[in-house]
Amino acid sequence: MLFSIPPLFWALAAAAGISAWSLLSRHIMRNEKDYLAVAVINENLSALVLIGALFVLGPAWLSSSQLAAPLDFSSIPALAWGALAIAIVLYTASGLLSYQVFQAVEASERAVVSQAQIVWVVALGALILGEPVGPAALLAAGLIVAGALLCTYRPGKHRWDSPGVRLTLVVALIYGTATLADKLALGYFPPLLYSLPMYLFPGIAALALLGNSIRKRAPIVLKKYGARFLLFSALSILPYFAYLIALRELPASSISPLVSTNVVLTALGGMLLLGEHEGWRQKIVGAMLAFAGAWMMGG
Repeated sequence: MLFSIPPLFWALAAAAGISAWSLLSRHIMRNEKDYLAVAVINENLSALVLIGALFVLGPAWLSSSQLAAPLDFSSIPALAWGALAIAIVLYTASGLLSYQVFQAVEASERAVVSQAQIVWVVALGALILGEPVGPAALLAAGLIVAGALLCTYRPGKHRWDSPGVRLTLVVALIYGTATLADKLALGYFPPLLYSLPMYLFPGIAALALLGNSIRKRAPIVLKKYGARFLLFSALSILPYFAYLIALRELPASSISPLVSTNVVLTALGGMLLLGEHEGWRQKIVGAMLAFAGAWMMGG
């Protein structure tokens, strides 16, 4: 039943879900000082949701059409295990830092600036994997950079002076590097099984950082947001499932531009739902430029 729905729908659903997750993250975090307490609840709850979903969906979702033979851990090369380990470290760092980003940066700004990860992935792919970079990719990179600059510029000042905007760029670059690790590892691991530690380890790291203070801090945050954590976790997991369903039917080069429409959706949502009105014309134009660049990068 799920797979009778057109894959285009799932790709656009992923974009909408990412946008909704960004807007809810900003809504919760902009007035919340204890980002670690939020992280420990949301990351661990997301991991539990993912584990439950894997059991419900069954063994078929633990297999991969990318694998030529049944999964055999002993046959996985050291390079793939190394890429997996690097990805875990990078996703753990970027996941926890993202909560600080949402404390300091508007959702629309974050969405546009985060597109820098696409440029970074292309650059790393050219340097490390020898992937070709043509004039179209360079033009696309220019559009993304122009969109980020326009989105963060204000007359008489520049938002790049803000630590939050700079942290957004750092997180985007970490995500981009993690994407390269994904490329190296995903040919050897089933995607959903591969994703599980990417949700588990940020939660474990948040637990370690909180230490004994979790007994005091976590209940305060849990009482404050309650059922919104369920929505928070669902919006963290469901767009990923929608992306995977679309990926079963469409090439990645087709899906990436469709999913990147979340940039425009988030910019509009930030203005309409979160009151992010300052420089809204620039944000919309910047989002459109970043979206155009992402579309070109996707081929």
